[in-house]
Amino acid sequence: MKKNPFSYIVSLSLRALAYCEQDPTKPPPSALSRLLMEIDLVVIGLLASCYAFYPGCLSGDPTFSWKDAIYKPIPRYHDWYPPLVAYTYRLLNQLPFSFIPRHADLFVCMNLLYWTGLVQAIRPWFHNKLLWIIAFLVIGFFPPSFGILSQPIKDSLMCSSLLAAYGSLLTAQRQGSKTALGFALFFLFLAMGYRYNAVFAAFPLTLWAGRIACQNISKCTWVKKIAAGIAIFITLIASISTTNNLLTDTSSYPIQAIYSYDLVGISAITGHIYLPSLYDDYDKPFNIPWTPKGKTIHQSPLTMDNILKLYSPLSNLFVYFDGKGKGLRLLQEADDVRILRNTWLDTILKEPLAYFKVRTSLFLTLLGVLPNHYWHYFCMAGDIYDIRDMGMGNRQLPQFFETIKGTWLFNGISYLSVIMVLLAIAYRKKHIFPARTMILGASAVIYIMSLFLINVAADFRYIYWLMPVSLIMTIDMLFTVITRKQMIAEQ
Repeated sequence: MKKNPFSYIVSLSLRALAYCEQDPTKPPPSALSRLLMEIDLVVIGLLASCYAFYPGCLSGDPTFSWKDAIYKPIPRYHDWYPPLVAYTYRLLNQLPFSFIPRHADLFVCMNLLYWTGLVQAIRPWFHNKLLWIIAFLVIGFFPPSFGILSQPIKDSLMCSSLLAAYGSLLTAQRQGSKTALGFALFFLFLAMGYRYNAVFAAFPLTLWAGRIACQNISKCTWVKKIAAGIAIFITLIASISTTNNLLTDTSSYPIQAIYSYDLVGISAITGHIYLPSLYDDYDKPFNIPWTPKGKTIHQSPLTMDNILKLYSPLSNLFVYFDGKGKGLRLLQEADDVRILRNTWLDTILKEPLAYFKVRTSLFLTLLGVLPNHYWHYFCMAGDIYDIRDMGMGNRQLPQFFETIKGTWLFNGISYLSVIMVLLAIAYRKKHIFPARTMILGASAVIYIMSLFLINVAADFRYIYWLMPVSLIMTIDMLFTVITRKQMIAEQ
């Protein structure tokens, strides 16, 4: 009789639990046995994700990238969404095998990255099988974090790539493996390619990579380690920038979303319209297949009554597509974007307090300090955004996620607070806790703080990275204390 995925999960889980009952007097498992145990955990995680979410939920962003990859004969794409996502779809579609539906290839690869990174991240606890299994279960199946794996959006792809990079760096440090270091740099490249502002999350990890690269070199001072990390960081930025340029057909100037959102917000707050007059011209063509809202409204969008309809601390989608009013057009000419940028800079200098208020309102809404009614995941039952009718074979999330919707589990401030507290403890007790804890925490904090300035929406998906980071830090520090007490008791 053919087994379903759940049967394999149970079988592998029982085998993993059997490791916890091994006689401690026996010699430790060989490198091959250890590898097989870790592969077991990766397979358990992958099967669990597929059992719960397969083939995943394709929201508007990845659907756009998927169609870009499928319908364009050459690998040159729009850059409103990172072109590397579309190119990854294209590469996966050229494999001699494919999942059904075809877009599930990226879902499976994303999950494989996540679970592989997680299993590497808990390697420090392999010597204590019980702690090792607990770490896997707590970090991997914490509901909000587990839900990330239901959708191959750029935020989840970034999160999975960063976790894989962190795990590989840990392996490279512990084993002195150049291969693991190489994989870590590749995963950092993917993270920076899948989400533009992942560069901030990657920065502390690249500094760590520089330190690891120097660990086998004699007389490698801390200055040289930092220099190596910065060199790696610059190289990755140059590489992903070149890759994006090669993969982009005609630029959509996605940076304009930040300029327009801030100007709309400042105008709404001050009562003075700061948007440039170029938004009155709706006859200019644009190569993005979306039509701004209210195109049939025959009036200028640059009226205060209309501006007030466009501004929301929830998202810049109201500036272009959602809600009432006449949406702003998307700029497609470099000269227009330059005018918009200069207007943005001048307005910030004139109205710094209004700019700060716009940014603060959006940031606090993102963290859940201010009311935020946006969905936590796509394809949740009862959400206003339901794309199952797009013909993409999307799967609705399990009902369980609906029951925990709106709880503290989905407040970004909860995870940020945990990370900040743990960072403070790790710094004060740095002689006890491993440096990797502070590096990982710094990655999350720098990333989230970057969203204060370069963000245009309060979607919970923007802070996915905080969840696995807070969990790994908590487990690492807690288990460090437990292990330390056990060692003292044995002495």
